[in-house]
Amino acid sequence: MNKTIKVDNKSIEGIIYIAFLLGYLLQTSYLPTQFRSVRVIMISCYCVGYLFCAFELLRSKYTTRCFILTFIFVLTGIATLISNKSIDYIIASTMLNFLMVTICVKNVSFEKIIRIDLTAKISFTLMLVILCCCNIVKNVTTARTGGVVRYSMGFAHPNRLGAMLFLIVLYLAYIRREKLNLKDMIFQFFMLVVTYKLTDSRSSELGIAMVIILTLFRLVYKRRKNKNFSKIQRYLIVIVAVSMIAGMFYLTANYNSNNSKMSILNMLFNSRLELGQLTLKYYKPSLFGAGIQTYAWEDVLSQGMSHALVGSDILYLYIYLNYGIISLFIYLYVIVVAIIYAAKNDKWGCLSLIIILIISCMENQYLPVASNVFILYFGMYLKNPRLKRIQVGANND
Repeated sequence: MNKTIKVDNKSIEGIIYIAFLLGYLLQTSYLPTQFRSVRVIMISCYCVGYLFCAFELLRSKYTTRCFILTFIFVLTGIATLISNKSIDYIIASTMLNFLMVTICVKNVSFEKIIRIDLTAKISFTLMLVILCCCNIVKNVTTARTGGVVRYSMGFAHPNRLGAMLFLIVLYLAYIRREKLNLKDMIFQFFMLVVTYKLTDSRSSELGIAMVIILTLFRLVYKRRKNKNFSKIQRYLIVIVAVSMIAGMFYLTANYNSNNSKMSILNMLFNSRLELGQLTLKYYKPSLFGAGIQTYAWEDVLSQGMSHALVGSDILYLYIYLNYGIISLFIYLYVIVVAIIYAAKNDKWGCLSLIIILIISCMENQYLPVASNVFILYFGMYLKNPRLKRIQVGANND
């Protein structure tokens, strides 16, 4: 008896997310640099993701709002890729990847996708560490001014390892949000120590510290019902988040080393403000960005190049200069919608998203959806049955 294979939205969207997740994991490691075959695999993962994105876009049934947003997102993503002059087309396509996954993944089970994501991150990290200990993959090391040595353990940079450890802690806390106990806090403290000893990634340490604080609050108020945020609280959270991002732009644009308060902030942000100001002066912003060719700090110093060529580690400034003004506005729109939706439906998801947005003031590596699964709340918001639908293809909904 012949069986027909039913390809539904959830299956296609699951493949899209997993394809981009695998590409992202390989991209964060040193493997593509060390082994050409791994880079081919990484590119193949992204190509599979694009293929299924195109299939999903053509077969979908859209609400009026979703159709307009999809058109704008796809057009903007392609424009950023064409205008980007970065020699690494993987980096050049990061904004396009973000927009495609954000607009395509709307029907998957969030709980299921985050469990798959967490399993993949843990497995990949353990694999890289083992390969590094066996001297199969390179352990990239850097040193701070004070002589502290930082290890990547197979990742492309110590900050990449730090980010991966932070995301593992954050995702695990989210999955166990209703069952958090003292053992979870002990594990989180252990991961904080590991992150500090191996990577000394201050942004990742801050992120894990905030997860520990959330867990502590959960343990203290365990008997209280986990109610979602009220309407007023939702708008306050959005205002605070947008103000934080606007504040980072203001501080970088008006940074003054002679100002003692700004100097302290700059030190706390590990010179992010000073370098951000240099990049703002060095690069000219455009609608779709032109790409930023960055260099390692050691190369900049040894070759006497402008410090602006190190690039900005502030994600919002990075998007603004690398992918353009329109991309930044779209990103802000996506996170605002995701925050509002999460605050209304998932308190822990909203708080987790806010933590990533906070440390994005110090790190530019949280643009890919695979590094911030909570952005998928935007896609869930797009599934609004109350709006009139535009038929653009077959749909199994």
